[in-house]
Amino acid sequence: MQDLKKDFRIKPMKANQNNYAAQPQNLADAAKEIKELIAQLSGDYDITNPSGKMGLSGKVIESVEKNPTLKTRTLNALKEAGKIALEEAIDHPVAKVLVAGLEGFME
Repeated sequence: MQDLKKDFRIKPMKANQNNYAAQPQNLADAAKEIKELIAQLSGDYDITNPSGKMGLSGKVIESVEKNPTLKTRTLNALKEAGKIALEEAIDHPVAKVLVAGLEGFME
């Protein structure tokens, strides 16, 4: 029979710090900036139909993609708070289509 030795040494653990206080702030900041983009761009689109919602969402996504700070903030909000929370925070008829498109940045 083999002599098995157990290693009982204490090993240092990596700290897993989650800044839960920052999560709502990331969500609120991302939603606020996205709402501002929607307000700026919405005059060009008829959001009463699906193609208008898609067009507006595409323009907002394009604007987010061109702004590294907003892109990072939006991705953090999606990761931390989740899709539904971001949709609710944006609170606009294009939110679901928009958030679905923004999830593409996570891939």
